[in-house]
Amino acid sequence: MARCPCDLQESSRAQALKQKDKKMQRPRSRPGCQAGHDAGQGLGFSMYYEAVMITPVVGAASMLRRKMGYMTMMTKLVNGPKPIPVIETAHTEDGWPHGFADRASWALELELSMRGVGFTWTTADIRHTTKTWLPTVQNRLHSIFVHVGPVLVLAWAVIRYMYVRRLAPMTAGPSPPESPFDELTLPEQYLLTTALGAFLMAAFSLGHSMFAIICSPLAPHPISFFPPLYTTRVWDITSARGFWSYGWHRLFARLFLVWGVWPGEWVERKLTGKSPDQPADVGKVLGGFLSSAVVHSFSVRGTLAGSWTDAAGEAKFFALNGIAIPVEELIIRAVRRSRKSRQQKEKMWYDGIIGRVWWISLLLTTGRNFARGWTKGGLVREMAFM
Repeated sequence: MARCPCDLQESSRAQALKQKDKKMQRPRSRPGCQAGHDAGQGLGFSMYYEAVMITPVVGAASMLRRKMGYMTMMTKLVNGPKPIPVIETAHTEDGWPHGFADRASWALELELSMRGVGFTWTTADIRHTTKTWLPTVQNRLHSIFVHVGPVLVLAWAVIRYMYVRRLAPMTAGPSPPESPFDELTLPEQYLLTTALGAFLMAAFSLGHSMFAIICSPLAPHPISFFPPLYTTRVWDITSARGFWSYGWHRLFARLFLVWGVWPGEWVERKLTGKSPDQPADVGKVLGGFLSSAVVHSFSVRGTLAGSWTDAAGEAKFFALNGIAIPVEELIIRAVRRSRKSRQQKEKMWYDGIIGRVWWISLLLTTGRNFARGWTKGGLVREMAFM
């Protein structure tokens, strides 16, 4: 019986679809056949390549983007809002104030001139450049809660623990030692010295930030300009000179400049015959630290009374650091000359490590003189709220 042409067309179409389905079906693995070849034939080369090669790469890229996002977020969290950089050009048109408002403004600036606002005679003394800050309230609050606050709390906790657990029992006995600090073990002395130093740095920064917040509504008046308190991060400092030049505050720089640096330079020039235009760095450093030693010793003596020998710790601390800086500079120059003569690099990769170990060890070792006087005078007890 003859079939209809329509039936023949339908039959051929059905057979073609069956053949296509067979080609698209994933074959079962058979003994003696390579699994990779079977999978490649079943999925198609493009699908196999995408599954094996492209998908892991895309996943890794996605993970990398998430990681970079977390790093960016953490960086913003640590750094916080940035202050507005400004150039201080505070001056009056004819050199003196006019009216009550000007006089009141100048009087307030004079009260706060220790930090270098307003008057031009403090600008170069307080900082190394004319750049300063117009800090925002958000920037200072971030500094207080993220940087300063945790350091203050941790340092205070260590100070209180050392006093309650170690120092208080010594002084409460029938025959208290003459110097309780020296009765501590060497690791305990270094721990207490570190805590006192960190507390001081954080406390200065807290006061600086609080005054910046209080004076921020006065912008753009120069009273709202605040020079950076610490111009270099602690972990970037690689020498004792770097710490005292950039890592420590310069709030009393004018005082030490007039009563220490200039007289020290004058003495060096008289002794060595240098002309006024020649640098007198040794006299500058020794004079600055000597004046600092005298000021701090008299301050402690006036606060705590007692024997004058109790105030000698501060003088020893600053005197030893003043001597260490010229010695450090001589050693650095000698090492660089030696390397240059042997055709080596002047700076090696390990210089930063040695420098950090050196200046931290110097400050903590000489700083024990500071901590000894503070412990004996009762300042550690007061800081522990006891």
